[in-house]
Amino acid sequence: MGYDRPLPHFFARACARVSLIASLVLGAAAPAFSAKTPEELVTDLKSSVAAVRAEARQALVSAGADCVKPIVGFADNARRRSIAQGVLLEVGAKKSVPALIALLGDPELAGRAGSLLFSVIGRESADQAPRLIECVGNRPQVANYCGTALVKSMSPGAKGQVSRLVSALSDGDPLVRLYAAAALSRIGKAAKSAVSALQKAQGDSSEEVRRQAQEALKSIHG
Repeated sequence: MGYDRPLPHFFARACARVSLIASLVLGAAAPAFSAKTPEELVTDLKSSVAAVRAEARQALVSAGADCVKPIVGFADNARRRSIAQGVLLEVGAKKSVPALIALLGDPELAGRAGSLLFSVIGRESADQAPRLIECVGNRPQVANYCGTALVKSMSPGAKGQVSRLVSALSDGDPLVRLYAAAALSRIGKAAKSAVSALQKAQGDSSEEVRRQAQEALKSIHG
C-alpha cells in the first residue's frame, strides 16, 4: 500500500484546527508569562514542558536585575547553575553584577552569588572595584570569589581604578593587598602611577603579596 496519496480532506481540516488552536494557546500564554513575578518564573524553569521553560527563561531575562536573587536561589545544583549563568549573561553584566555583589551579604545565597559573579563579570564592570575590594576585606566566606572577580574585571581600560588599588596595597589584610597587586598587574602599563607603591609592596610581610607585586611591576614595565 502506498503512502504518497493526498491526505483526506477531513484529516487536513483537523490538522488545520489543531494548528489554529496551538497558535491561539501560545498567543494567550505570552502575556501570562510577562505578568508573572520573577519568583513564579523561576518555578516555571523547573517545568517538564520545554516550551514553558523557554518562555520563563526569556521573561526572566526581560526582568533584568529583578531576576537576579530568584535565579541565584534556583542555582542549587550544577545543571541549574548552568541555566542561571546563561540567564545572567543574557541579562548583561551591567545589570546582574551589582545585584550579585549585593547578595554576597546574604548568608544563604552568598556562595552561589559569588560563584555566578565570577562567571559573568568582565571588563565592563571595572567600576565595581571599590565594592569588590571591600568584600575581600569584610566577607571571608566569599573573599576569594570577590578577589578573583576583581582581577577578572581589570584591563588596561580600568586606569581609573588605579588610585583605589594603590590604597588597597596598604590595607591591613594581606588578602586585600594580594588581590590589589594582581588587579594592577592586569591593568599593566596604564597603572604606571602605582610603581612606587608596588616597589614598596616588594617588602611586604606576605610572600604571596611580594611575588604578586613583582609580577605587577613586570606587567607595567612591559
